[in-house]
Order: sequence, then C-alpha cells, then structure tokens
Amino acid sequence: MKTKKTEKKTSFFGYVISKLKTYLFTGILVTAPVTITFYMAYELFVWIDKWSRSLIPPQFAAKDFIPYIPGIGVIVLIAGLILIGMFTTGFIGKFFVRLGDFIVSKMPLISSIYSLLKQLFETIFSQKSQSFKEAVLIEYPRKGLWVIAF
Repeated sequence: MKTKKTEKKTSFFGYVISKLKTYLFTGILVTAPVTITFYMAYELFVWIDKWSRSLIPPQFAAKDFIPYIPGIGVIVLIAGLILIGMFTTGFIGKFFVRLGDFIVSKMPLISSIYSLLKQLFETIFSQKSQSFKEAVLIEYPRKGLWVIAF
C-alpha cells in the first residue's frame, strides 16, 4: 500500500527524469548537426594542412598536460548536453539557435551540410510527425534495385 507521500516522491522523480530526458534529446538535436558539420570541416582542413606538420620541430609539439581520468568524458558530455538542452528550450536559447542557424546559412559549403544534418536529426527525434511510421519499398538508385525507405 502506497501512501500519498511516496506517490508524490515517485511522481516528482518521474517528472525530473522526464525533464532530464527532454533536455538531453534537445541538447543532442541542437548540437549534433553543428558538431558533425564542424567536425567534417575540421577533417577537411586537417587533410589539406597535413603536409605542413613535418615543418614543426618535435620539441614544439603539444604535450598532454591534463591527467587521464577514465569515464570523466562521458559524464561531462551528458551533463553538457543536458545544460545545452535546458538553455535552448528557453526564449533566449531559441533566439541564439535561430541566430546560429542564420550565421551558418550564410557559409557556402557548411550551410548545405548543416541543413542536411539538421533536417535528419529533426526527423529522427520528432515526436509530432509521422516519421518512420511506415516502411515502403522504392526502386532506387537504378531500375531493378529496390531499397527500404520510411
């Protein structure tokens, strides 16, 4: 038999977990397209500038000054995504997201990659749409070849 006090604690705990999930998914939805886009741009620049690494003497190379702590990266990542999700669900956060979208939309190559990734993540994490509710077979990429689509 549950008392009113334990029911209230359970519902409060469920509410907190629900909010944390919402903030985590919002953080992923906001950061994933930007992160993937800039990672791809970073890899492109690294690939282009790879030849110049041999010009830097080894004594000037960066060293690890921070000790290794196992698991800290996962904790920091999840906490950061939750904080970003909390920030971007508010009025000011939405303004900054729109401002960031506007700035990225003016960058030639990065805008196309970012918009593709943003649409993909919005479709995957959308709760209101009918996304991925029905599987279909389509003839793609050429005649006689069939693939599953949603």
